Formats: sequence, C-alpha cells, structure tokens
Amino acid sequence: DIIVFEAPALARTEGIEDLVKRTVGLPGDTVTGDDSGGVLVNGRRLNEPYLPQGTQSRFSSVPPGCDPPPDGVPGCVVPEGHLFMMGDNREASKDSRVFGPVDENAIVGRVFVRIWPLSNLGLL
Repeated sequence: DIIVFEAPALARTEGIEDLVKRTVGLPGDTVTGDDSGGVLVNGRRLNEPYLPQGTQSRFSSVPPGCDPPPDGVPGCVVPEGHLFMMGDNREASKDSRVFGPVDENAIVGRVFVRIWPLSNLGLL
C-alpha cells in the first residue's frame, strides 16, 4: 500500500507535515538490501515493477527504532505497531532507512488515486 503519514521529526521540514511512501515492511518483518541494490523482506527479494530499472535501494545502517537484522547486515527488524516505509525516489528519498519505522498511529490515510502525471490518472 501507499500511505500518507505524519512526517517523523527527522524528516520534517518547514511546510512539510505529511509524507507519502510505500509500505515495504510490516511488524516482525526483516527488511534489508541485496548486493544489486534490491530490497529483501524476510530474505525474499521484493518485486518492484513501479521503480525505474537500475534503481538502487541501499541500506547503510540500522535505522533508529529498529532492531538489527539477525545476520548483522544493515536493515531493520520492524517493531510491533510500526511499518517500514520507502519512497520511490530511492536514491534521494528520506524514508524509513533514515528516520526509522513509522508508528501505525501516525497514519493519516491510504493513497487510492494517482493524479500525476496526468497521462497516468487513475485508481491504485
């Protein structure tokens, strides 16, 4: 799902109160990266056809609020009551790799319609 949530303190800037990101990990999931820049959820590569080919999804550390993955690699074991969120502009996105998992209580709503670009207007 793509959701809207209150921007965490580490992502908040003047004029930006909410963020829109994709849900990548649920409570209890282990989210890491692979050598080719893909995302692994519980050891399985996430199929992300919505990303441009060659997009890199790098993990450089254990984000704040995460337990470290059991194999010692950078990433996150998502705590109960939280979601791991990632933006589609992976190489420039402030997402859960930066600010950690998002508390479910911070969710504002679910995105259900695409309005941009206009040529792709439609329901999600």
